[in-house]
Amino acid sequence: MNGFQVLERLEHLPAIIFSTAYDEYAIRAFEVNAVDYLLKPFDRQRFAVAVQRAGVGMDIEQLLRLLQQAQPTGSFSDRLLVRSGELEKRLPPQQFMRVHRSAIINVSRLRHLEKAGEGGMIATLAGGEEVKVSRRYAAALRDWVV
Repeated sequence: MNGFQVLERLEHLPAIIFSTAYDEYAIRAFEVNAVDYLLKPFDRQRFAVAVQRAGVGMDIEQLLRLLQQAQPTGSFSDRLLVRSGELEKRLPPQQFMRVHRSAIINVSRLRHLEKAGEGGMIATLAGGEEVKVSRRYAAALRDWVV
């Protein structure tokens, strides 16, 4: 689900700041009344300006602490596309495992593993999503399962 799809499901729109590496969504973002559009990579100062425009009554450090403390509720996807190695370093290794150069999974959501030629595998997650497990990471995942 992308940001626009999330907005379609909301009854009351909050102040919205889009953050993406793709400039082609900027016009559409402002059509849905986005307060700001941050094109990656951006720095803390640029983020601070966006937060100020959104009218959030706190400084950046307070906002970051609040975001870190937020506990998700409800049902969320079993996978998330991340283009930076920074997130992987911050994830608890007993709960998350890299299974492909483009995928990290929450291992508690793993429901089934099957072989998929050339030493790779397919991991099926609780939500039914299938994720490729490359040959490079297959042994570590098998060891975790056993």
